[in-house]
Amino acid sequence: MSQRSRTVVRMCLLACSVVFAVADSDVATGQQGLMRPRTGHSSPSSRSDAQSPDSAFAPALGDYDLVVADVTWLPLSPSSGDTVTFTAQIENNGADVITDAFYVDFLINGVSICSPPGVLVEDDVPANGSAAVFVDQQWVASGTTCTITVVADAESTITETGGEDNNSNSRVITVVVDPPDYTVSDIRYDSDGSGWGYKAVIRNQGAGSQQ
Repeated sequence: MSQRSRTVVRMCLLACSVVFAVADSDVATGQQGLMRPRTGHSSPSSRSDAQSPDSAFAPALGDYDLVVADVTWLPLSPSSGDTVTFTAQIENNGADVITDAFYVDFLINGVSICSPPGVLVEDDVPANGSAAVFVDQQWVASGTTCTITVVADAESTITETGGEDNNSNSRVITVVVDPPDYTVSDIRYDSDGSGWGYKAVIRNQGAGSQQ
């Protein structure tokens, strides 16, 4: 083979090497361009938009409706100074059992007779008014005609679907005021130093007093 032929062959081989090198580069580039994100995984922004952590872990609100079904007391006709025990009948008209604690307040003529913030109720309150929770509070009777008001969930710790408007119940209680019973225990004719006169000793044997 002549020198010229060898030169042509070398040039052909060199050109082929360049073509193969360019082809390899194109294949690599083409494979890289065909890569796609894995399906089944959304981006962080779309995932947070679909369901935020707050919405995922937010507690569901129950169907609760506290009512004061009745208020009673003993003795039925207290006298001034007697210790009266009030009993409130608390029910839940909602469809779900109330398991959280709440306070019940007792008020006489709008003034609370409980230690703030009220009587703590920790018992479960069954649903649909199927059973009641009874709460007691004592009071020393005074005055004449008084209004006893009982408020369930006084601190509004239970979120109620039935609202808070039916959480109280009021009754009128009449306190018997015993009249005085005066007696004259003694009458004397005596002198007080400035002159003579009659003196009477009067005593009250009754439970009441003259105001």
